[in-house]
Amino acid sequence: MIQHQGQRATDRLVFDHEAERLVISTLFYDPRVIPDVVKELKQTEFHQEENASLYQAMVDFYYSDFNPVLNLKDLVAYLKKGKLLDVGSPIDQAGGVGYIGKIAGEGGQVSNIKYYTTRIKEAALKRNCQLLAERILIKCQDQKSTIQQIRLLVGDIQSASSQTEQSRIYDLREVMTEHVIDKAISGELESKPGFSSGIPEWDKLTGGLRPGSLNIIAARPSEGKSTLGPIFAESLVNETGLPVLIFSLEMMAESLAWREFSRITGRKQTDIRVQAADGLTAAEKDEFNRVREQMPEGKYLVCDKAGLDMQSLIGICRAQHTKTGLGGVVVDYLQLLKADNNYRSRHEEVGNISGQLKQLSKDLSLPVVALCQLNRSGEDGNPSMRDMSQSDKINMDSDTVTMIHRKADEKTKSKKLEDVGSRDTGGVVFHQVIEKLVLTVAKAREGQRGKIEVDHHMGLFRIESPQMKREVEDSERFEQFDEFNELGFD
Repeated sequence: MIQHQGQRATDRLVFDHEAERLVISTLFYDPRVIPDVVKELKQTEFHQEENASLYQAMVDFYYSDFNPVLNLKDLVAYLKKGKLLDVGSPIDQAGGVGYIGKIAGEGGQVSNIKYYTTRIKEAALKRNCQLLAERILIKCQDQKSTIQQIRLLVGDIQSASSQTEQSRIYDLREVMTEHVIDKAISGELESKPGFSSGIPEWDKLTGGLRPGSLNIIAARPSEGKSTLGPIFAESLVNETGLPVLIFSLEMMAESLAWREFSRITGRKQTDIRVQAADGLTAAEKDEFNRVREQMPEGKYLVCDKAGLDMQSLIGICRAQHTKTGLGGVVVDYLQLLKADNNYRSRHEEVGNISGQLKQLSKDLSLPVVALCQLNRSGEDGNPSMRDMSQSDKINMDSDTVTMIHRKADEKTKSKKLEDVGSRDTGGVVFHQVIEKLVLTVAKAREGQRGKIEVDHHMGLFRIESPQMKREVEDSERFEQFDEFNELGFD
């Protein structure tokens, strides 16, 4: 722990006691993460004495028996015996039995352990720099001090600032052994390292939505990017079991709700409004209530504040990640965000935004999906990476870039539509139209490029790929087979 020198410095020292408690709580919940945590986090980086002593006690106790189960009763007994290998503190130094029990129930989450650890390390670094800055100020006020003495202290601050980056230096052989060789030999290596996007063909090309990745979905206006974003969000919720935070900078939350309702029920908004005006039948009311029951509570979180800046977005993400954990973040769309500082050009500003989104994905270890507007120039042709609006740095920061465009009819060169029927509702005829879209994976940092043709059900905000269709057809056949067996035929 940093020794607090002087009242002037300690009055303003930075600390993060919440993160300290959450790390300890997480270690109680799943001690198996202790070996990974101790590689990154030192006891001296804790600010609160009780938390520092308790953290070290838990680490020492874990390695004394190498027991993957941290029993609160056994840990208390261990503390009472004063068997702290490095500290030698009695149980009172760790806050007492009541404090230990309270921290054990704080509710830290394993998925957030890296985030908690980073918060503690950042606070420790700031404290160290504060104390050094205080010493520099004292030296500057002392007329007997030399410039060389002050320069040495400034060098200490630079050295302290670099310690956090040095802790991220890894032995590539160890990383390869742990994440590639050992997992491959034990059969634990997954064929798809990322989470499913909801589109199997896309997952096959890219490897899925990986933690720490920035995934760009780019299209010209009204070409389906805002339809694809929620599909990715739904799949992340199903895969991770955690909430997904959607920043809707163009549409209000109510508009998203209407779109989602249409996608689930297969009914257009205009269709629903006409039916509701005429009065819903009992069956339709039951259907609508079932949609509400199917929608998981607290999993699709929407922020629809217009003109949001990056600092606010990052703050919202970090706060929600600490509170509930996050399975992913979706931004619709990137060019509507504002950077934190003034830039000479919009090109530089957008480049800064994409860089911060990439850093956010790495800091929180989750996939970020950012929708992006393409330039309107050359609308008659297929889009390319050069059409990425306002900044080529988006290409550099991203892990995957997927571009959407309408498939043109080869004869007429017009967009290819298919009228799949119509229905009469209250005297109004609604046409069901499918638009043919092409998803071009133009960049996949850890995958391969390729094209996927999909059906866009216009007005229903649905996208179906060939494999998704086959899975639906197979499911329907199995349901018919089950119904046949239930009739009792041999």
